[in-house]
Amino acid sequence: MTSYLVALKQNERFDGTLSLCSPATVAGEIHGHILSLSEVIIASSARIYGLVIAPKLVILGHCEGTIVATDSLAIYGPAHVKGAIYSPILSMDDEAKLNCICCIDPHTPLSRSISF
Repeated sequence: MTSYLVALKQNERFDGTLSLCSPATVAGEIHGHILSLSEVIIASSARIYGLVIAPKLVILGHCEGTIVATDSLAIYGPAHVKGAIYSPILSMDDEAKLNCICCIDPHTPLSRSISF
């Protein structure tokens, strides 16, 4: 069973770059970037404005900006994603809202072309 660090709690705000090395949940508001080497869960209470890069990403909250999931991206209601998403694998449910450009190509390993 994976243990998740709570990187930002609900009702907390962070401006800048949040760098993560272990699986984490973000429940607050971020104006900036999330750069992770592990799985990230964007909770339903979260508001993210900026760039998010992670191998595996689960979005339940509000994200505006560029989303890069190098392995897989899952978007579940009540998520609202606006901007651009890049991932070799995308799954989503009927309640998720997207207003974005999508680049989904399982044959192009994104981890080779993105570094941070």
